Amino acid sequence: MVASRVRWVTCFGPRARWQSPALLTSQSVIARLNAETRTALSDAALRERIVSLGLEPISSTPQELATFGRSELEKWMRLIRAIGIEPE
Repeated sequence: MVASRVRWVTCFGPRARWQSPALLTSQSVIARLNAETRTALSDAALRERIVSLGLEPISSTPQELATFGRSELEKWMRLIRAIGIEPE
């Protein structure tokens, strides 16, 4: 079995089902954060610094992040169930 290690960093805002819709992060704020992040990641010096830390700078859309997050959750939940990890 080949082990893989993936590190990722992202920005999340409030989004809980039990919260009032007034407390949720608006789509315009999400779009602005995404645009500003993409702009920052297009800076050569920042990209160089990120790479020097052993990371690969990649930007995505909020929808791509949601899809990735769901797939990661499903992957790790399968592993947790398969090896029988229980909360303490």
